[in-house]
Amino acid sequence: MQTAVVILRIVSKQRGRPAGDDCLGRLQAAAMSPWWARAVCLLCSLVVSGPAAADEGLKARPPVATTRVDAVVLRGTEFLRGRQLAGRIVDVVGDTVLFRPGRGGREVFHLRDVESLRFGRSEAWERGLVLLETRQWNEAAGQLRDALGQEERAWGIREIRGALCRSLNALGKYDECLAVIERILESDPDSRHVLQLPLVWDPQVPEGDRMSIADADLNSESALRRLVAATSLLQREENFDACREELRSLYRNSRGTLRLVAELQLWRCHGLGEATATVSQVDRWQERSRELTRELRSVASTVIAQANLRLNRQDLALEGFLWCSFVSPPDPRTAAAAQQRAKNLMEQTGRGELSTLISEQSSDEISNTTVDSHDTKSPSQ
Repeated sequence: MQTAVVILRIVSKQRGRPAGDDCLGRLQAAAMSPWWARAVCLLCSLVVSGPAAADEGLKARPPVATTRVDAVVLRGTEFLRGRQLAGRIVDVVGDTVLFRPGRGGREVFHLRDVESLRFGRSEAWERGLVLLETRQWNEAAGQLRDALGQEERAWGIREIRGALCRSLNALGKYDECLAVIERILESDPDSRHVLQLPLVWDPQVPEGDRMSIADADLNSESALRRLVAATSLLQREENFDACREELRSLYRNSRGTLRLVAELQLWRCHGLGEATATVSQVDRWQERSRELTRELRSVASTVIAQANLRLNRQDLALEGFLWCSFVSPPDPRTAAAAQQRAKNLMEQTGRGELSTLISEQSSDEISNTTVDSHDTKSPSQ
């Protein structure tokens, strides 16, 4: 019971709002359900830690004008404590960090092994991230554009552009978002910021909330535009075969996050133009998703949840939709669709009280924004 109350407080804290006593009392009644105990454990793992081995969210310290000393904090393991190295971040490319320790030499760390990066950043960059956190998209975009003119580090410029794309995506400025990510890939073909593209992960996202796409975009010279087009047109029967072939081509011929996104999108083919995935297939996808970064696992979770829903595995589907709603969803539309699916499942299975609680705690958040912590996990923004 105490755990149930704690989780509501944690979720509320993540969103900057205290949980009211009335809401806590109603949660206490809802928590008598055996299923709720399982959901509590799930939400605790989502909000408190997320997938420990695959979270590339990286902390950035506040701006420091008087020093160029950076730090890498490595994750601990069950048997070894984490450690912190001081030195200089040379590059952040793909899923790796190139670091020069103070003692000399160079070391390469995978982001999945990094607890946090600490580095100085300009006031404009800092303000931009704060504005992103409060969903002031236009103002955030302005500050981040200013920050670009103040940043000299190539990897820093890419990180600012990645944050800018989050605003552009939320504002519906999809063509500009795509153009900025094209710029990022010029110097980092493996960039994880590909995930900020206006991709479609759920067929329930309205057509009006998607990038305007024509059939001809499947033949664009831009691989990114072809990817966006394939994800958007995949659910149309007349476009399915062409979209699937394009996703297969991108998977074969791409690298880094672009290749991983194509892989996850191919999962969507099952239940659209292909036969519904089997239980064993979906279970393999679930195992595969545990190897992914936090952001990729979030979108994988909603694809897997849709497959579980078609297999009538409602509890597993609900877990997946909750995961996508609360853990680093890529854009507001995907988060809103996942949350609505979760609420519908709760109501259909007699858990309407839980649906109401989640709505009250996040109605002014998830429908308008993604869930992330810019003050603690900057470079993944």
